[in-house]
Amino acid sequence: MLAKGVRAGGYHIWLAAVLLLATCIQLWGINRDLPHIAEIDEPTFVSIAVEIATTGNLAAANMGHPGTTLTYPLAAIYRLDALLTGNDALFTRAVLMRDRLYAEDAWLYQWGRLLAGAYAVGAAGLVFSLGRCLLDKRVGLVAALLFMSYPGVLLQTKLVRTDSASIFFTLLAFSTIWYWWDTPSRRRLMVVGLVIGMAIASKYYLATLLALPAGLICLRAWQGRSPDWVARRPLGELALLLLLAAAGLGLVHPYFYLDFPTTMRVLLFEARTVHPGADGLGPAGNFFWYLGVALPANLSIWQLAIGLFGVSWAVYRRRAEPL
Repeated sequence: MLAKGVRAGGYHIWLAAVLLLATCIQLWGINRDLPHIAEIDEPTFVSIAVEIATTGNLAAANMGHPGTTLTYPLAAIYRLDALLTGNDALFTRAVLMRDRLYAEDAWLYQWGRLLAGAYAVGAAGLVFSLGRCLLDKRVGLVAALLFMSYPGVLLQTKLVRTDSASIFFTLLAFSTIWYWWDTPSRRRLMVVGLVIGMAIASKYYLATLLALPAGLICLRAWQGRSPDWVARRPLGELALLLLLAAAGLGLVHPYFYLDFPTTMRVLLFEARTVHPGADGLGPAGNFFWYLGVALPANLSIWQLAIGLFGVSWAVYRRRAEPL
């Protein structure tokens, strides 16, 4: 069941306040060094979106991330901007648009940063909603404030990169998983699969999200807590989850399948463990490096203290949901 007080009044007021504050934070200083200098990786994604907007070639996004949850909407925004401002002639010759990319490109990056910021605002709302569902509104509010004030989040979500889209779809996946776990049904499981597929279209490694609902399906079947249709057919539900995740990926990144040879070539290229700038640790080595070095280096003592307090409180109160 949902946490006590989850349906209490005032939720929409608090949510609106969180979204408004997150919007102000994202808009503050969004230009940075524009129009003089773009940040790391931004030209890559802007160039892809421009290519899609000018040529209509959706396959241009079939790259390593792949980031289609960023590049496809951004290409649509560029096209709409040109129509509304009377610059649609730019699209009659793709070279004109590409020339503008290098000669007058600040607006291209501004739209991209606004889109990335919109994902971050949505992510803040999801953090608040998850905290409210798992515990109460106060916890959700504190979690959202911590999320919005975290330097790493502020740095990455104001850039034309896939970070904010990845965070948004990851949190959306957690939300759909929670609601499915709270009230299991085939329809909710299908939504979980679709959302995870969209997350994978942001960054391929988010396929690891599938492990959580898959594990919960097996746990329900083993404990006998699930409805008969799950208890009798856990393998069928696992297959449904994977099928819908594949469908969600294809929905927002169709060229994953339509140009599968390129997809495999890109995946093999990205999976290299030895190349310029790499240390050759391999997937397992990278995982333990991030877990043992990078993550502790980016967490302050206060964040660790708050996290340990939350875990201790959940254990003391025997609240399994937050854990």
